[in-house]
Amino acid sequence: MPGESLAIAAHKPLQRVERQPWRRLDLVGISLSSLCVVHCLAMPLALLVLPFAIEDYFHSHLAPLVGLVALVAVGRGAWVHRQTRALPPLLAGLGLLAFVAVVEPGGVSEILLSIVASGFLIVAHWLNVRCSRPACACPADHLSGH
Repeated sequence: MPGESLAIAAHKPLQRVERQPWRRLDLVGISLSSLCVVHCLAMPLALLVLPFAIEDYFHSHLAPLVGLVALVAVGRGAWVHRQTRALPPLLAGLGLLAFVAVVEPGGVSEILLSIVASGFLIVAHWLNVRCSRPACACPADHLSGH
């Protein structure tokens, strides 16, 4: 029916607009986690060059934001898409961030743990973005015919 195809065509742009803010949240999460990696790699050099001018409040201010964005974006994605593929790297990344915040190992250990945590969160966001595409790359969606 011609009227039916118009209704479907009119509905598709609405779906894209609805998904965009959530996809952007994943992109913000990837950017924040990448910023953590850059920070962890650059901070030792910055401390050597300007030891008097730098106080490291980065973990206390950015780590909670990184964790919250990851939890909201990936958690929502898992709920909406009924996919749990992104949850293990999310939980590993959040767990490592929490460990670093509580234990504060310092030195190279803290840098390496923070980089690994950020890597896990980037993977979680990336998997979440893949599942939010119209042609979802998630195996369960292909099996169920969505």
